[in-house]
Parts: sequence; C-alpha cells; structure tokens
Amino acid sequence: MQTVSYEELVENEETLLDVIEKAYGPNGLGILTISGVPDYAEARTKLLPLIRDFGILPDDIKQQFERKELNYQFGWSHGIEMLQSGKPDVGKGSYYANPSTKENFSNSNMAVDHNIWPSEFVPSLEAAFFDISSIMTGVAFKVADLCDRFALNNGQKVATMKKVVDNSTSSKGRLLYYFPTCDSAVKMDQWCGWHCDHSTLTCLTKAMYFDKDGLHVSESLRDDLVIQARNKEQTSMSIPVDSIAIQIGQAAQIDSNGVFLATPHAVSVPAVADISRATYALFLQPDWNYLLKCDMNLVQPEAMHSMPEQYQSGMTFGEFSDATVKKFYRSNLE
Repeated sequence: MQTVSYEELVENEETLLDVIEKAYGPNGLGILTISGVPDYAEARTKLLPLIRDFGILPDDIKQQFERKELNYQFGWSHGIEMLQSGKPDVGKGSYYANPSTKENFSNSNMAVDHNIWPSEFVPSLEAAFFDISSIMTGVAFKVADLCDRFALNNGQKVATMKKVVDNSTSSKGRLLYYFPTCDSAVKMDQWCGWHCDHSTLTCLTKAMYFDKDGLHVSESLRDDLVIQARNKEQTSMSIPVDSIAIQIGQAAQIDSNGVFLATPHAVSVPAVADISRATYALFLQPDWNYLLKCDMNLVQPEAMHSMPEQYQSGMTFGEFSDATVKKFYRSNLE
C-alpha cells in the first residue's frame, strides 16, 4: 500500500508522481493513503458513532428515511443491495447524502435538496457529515491534481480528474453500519462483497468497531479491506487511524483510457465475536450529464479486460451510474 503525508501532498513535488503510478497504475492496488490530515481524526471520531446511533433505531423509524423513488440513493437503505449470491445484503445498512455545497438544480435526481436528515433522532449527523466531507474533498482535489499530471505525462491529451472533483455537484456520501456479527441473520464471510466503485475517486475512513454494549472497540482492530491486485492475488490491508484512503473508481478508469485502473475489493468479517462496524465512503464523481470519454484505441491490452462491462461508448455518467446501480440492485428495482 502506498502512503504519503499530508505535508508531502501540499508540497506537490514531482517525485509524488512515482507514488501515483505505484498506487493507481497498471501494477498498483488502486489505493493511496494520506496521513496527518489536519482536523480529520477529530471529524472521524465525531461522525462514525452517529451512524451506529441511527442503525440501532427501530426499523419503523429507519424506514421513514427510505427513498424508494430515488432508487434508495438518498437516506436509509437496508436489504436492497444484492450480494454475488443473488441474495439481499442484510448484513449492513447505508445512509446516503450529497455532500456538495454547490447549486445543482440541473441534476434533479442527485440534487442536494433530496438530502434527508434524521435530525429528531440523531441531531448531530448532518453537521458531522458535511465537516468530514469537506476535509476529504480538499485532500482528494490535491490527489486528483497529481493524477492529472501523471496522465498527461503518460500520453493523455486531456486530463479531467481535478476538474471533476472540483466541479461536481453529484458526489455521494455513504455512511455504512454493519450489523453485529452475532446476528444469525447476517452471518457471512464478507461484510461487503467484491465490487469496484464506479466513482472517479472514493475517499474512505478507517472503520470504527463497537461491542454489544455500544462501547468503542480498540483502534488496533484490523480493518480487513481485501483488494484484488492486477495479477488476481488478494491483499488484505488496514487503513491507519489518522489516514484517509483514496481509491480509483471506474469513471476515472474510463476517462483516462485505462491509465488508472479500478481494483475489485471486499470487506471480510474479522475474527472477533459480537461486534458491529461503522465507516464512511465519499464517492467523488462527475456531474450527471458529464459525458464519459474513452478512446478504446488508446487502452492498453492489459487494461482492456478490466474495463467496466456496463459501460457503453457515449454514456453520460448518469447513464453509467444507473446501469451500475441496476447491476447490484436489480431484483429490487424492477
């Protein structure tokens, strides 16, 4: 796993392009961690317990915050996403919101005004969500700048990642609560099945774990994120407590003509009984009407086989996103 400090990222040295290649290039794991980000550790500590607070509310209350008409992509979602087995994923619940502070009236199906907050039950959630999202977006912008420089140095005529991260009004935050491992209804080897993110960049926190009484379990508990490398070997890694992890998504893979490659990843259940898990993923992605551009003539043969199967030439990001959602939520959205 490639790591840089926030200070190194701010300095934006040319030598960091080697780190970008090792992290996101053809032989990388598709992930980079940034340590020592100002105010991040405190923001993480404030936010993650709040999704547990929501996750343990009675089902009839949580269901008030579901939005089926928006494909469950705002508010609460549980048991809607499908596992690889074709069974509903009941092991975790998600709370979605758009972290943008920009006007995005043109993207009505992803607009900020669709955000819904359980302020009566978890009053601090909204503010904590926006605080950490702002920090993560600022770090991701600096990473995107390096990625653009790397892409231009590697034969790309146009590099768009920094512009996407800075201008997007369609990004999505996903708070995740993984129900306790003692629950017989959610016993499984993986808390999250194999998938690639379809965003441009995905920012991740290290998860927090809680025992059956809601007490925070030691930070030393390994965060079992499993990544499938280019050679199909699986690598298990843990995000450091003080670090933001940033993964490459499929939209970046398409837009870069395969210079950057998204990697399949999953979350395995740790060998600790009766614990639950809380984490946050911020998907930075293009506007809904943004045209994804991939020149297949420029895609290297080794990258061709990993291009997203749901992508078709001429797709907007919105169309690509819809195709991806239907792929994982198929039986629930018919």
